[in-house]
Amino acid sequence: MAAQRTAQRAADPLGRLTARLETAQQRLDEAERRVSTRGSWDSEHMPDLARGVAAGDELSWRQQARKVAQEVEAPEVKAPVIERTGPVLERVS
Repeated sequence: MAAQRTAQRAADPLGRLTARLETAQQRLDEAERRVSTRGSWDSEHMPDLARGVAAGDELSWRQQARKVAQEVEAPEVKAPVIERTGPVLERVS
């Protein structure tokens, strides 16, 4: 009787570990399926994703440039003076 109880107690942890292993395997299978689906989607949409990344980079650089430009004091710019008188051209006949 004592040997039977000892064997049963030893089997209970093994049963729990087996159940945990099965649950972990199911989760792993589901995760691999999702990663595979995501990888397929990424492959199909790679050009769109690349354009989106490039656009995000460009917008980030522009925002940074605007911020720096606002911090810099711009010198006063005067309109150029345009001479309206010029040399007089003579016609030679």
